[in-house]
Amino acid sequence: MLGFEKQSYPNRLAMDPSRWLRFVAAHDSATLILLKRDLGGWLEENRRFAVVYLPQVGHGPWPDLDGTTVDLASRCRKLIAIQDRSLGELLDILAHHNRLERTIIVVTADHGVRTRQEDPAFEGGKIDDYSFRVPFLVYAPGIVQSPTTVSNLTSHIDVVPTVLDLFGVDGGREFEQGNPIWDPELSGRTTFFFANGYLGADGFYAHGGAFSWNHLTNTVYAATGGLHFDENAIVPASAPVHVQVTTLITRMRALQQAWIRAMRAGNADGPVTGWLCRPGAGSLRDVRCCARATTLGAANVTSGPGQAEVTPCE
Repeated sequence: MLGFEKQSYPNRLAMDPSRWLRFVAAHDSATLILLKRDLGGWLEENRRFAVVYLPQVGHGPWPDLDGTTVDLASRCRKLIAIQDRSLGELLDILAHHNRLERTIIVVTADHGVRTRQEDPAFEGGKIDDYSFRVPFLVYAPGIVQSPTTVSNLTSHIDVVPTVLDLFGVDGGREFEQGNPIWDPELSGRTTFFFANGYLGADGFYAHGGAFSWNHLTNTVYAATGGLHFDENAIVPASAPVHVQVTTLITRMRALQQAWIRAMRAGNADGPVTGWLCRPGAGSLRDVRCCARATTLGAANVTSGPGQAEVTPCE
């Protein structure tokens, strides 16, 4: 089992919103001081390390730092500058100990804008790049020789496989999901975006197209070029694509629940390493999902409304 020896973060108490920025910035700074102390100690001892720093100052809703910035994008850039300075302090410590060229660094975020509290112009009810697209930068000196852009659509589930492959780790990866970001299989993967509990919609990307399903209104959207939908992207309820999209999302939800049940029950057939979904040659109906490495044993479910057939990957 892979984890961290220690988590360092101050207690967060309820407070007046006007104190939010000062509180969060102070505690981000306190956490950074703890991290710099620990990092410096490990480097002095020539110890290997794995740490995660999760500053909160850039989390929405984005505050106005100087009381004069109304534009949300400008607010965002000012908050990024604060986090960039923190990252720079960590890089300076690594460089001082001659470890910068021996350290893999990942910079990413958890999500984009999700509510009208964060952006009054935000429109929910469907998935969108505005909520799901986040930065993802990997610094891998000595492995990646020059800046490289990955064109395939990736997901947070690909972060761990990417990092472990860069380190050459083969063992202890039984519960891993996702693929390294350079894996050519990503071009044929169906990637799901679950946000019904927050945005009122789920969706996925497959065959070069994006699809969204609003559960409340039973509205399906279909578009190409990214996760963005307008009224012109609405699919008629009588169209075959409407049924295919709702069925596929429902089945994947069932797969998710089956996986959770198997994990909780302790699968007798061995650990489940995650799902792999590939589009078929014809339509969305041809998408096939399988359980990597093992079957789900007693957790298998059959095809049908709200269910999914689970088979081992070949």
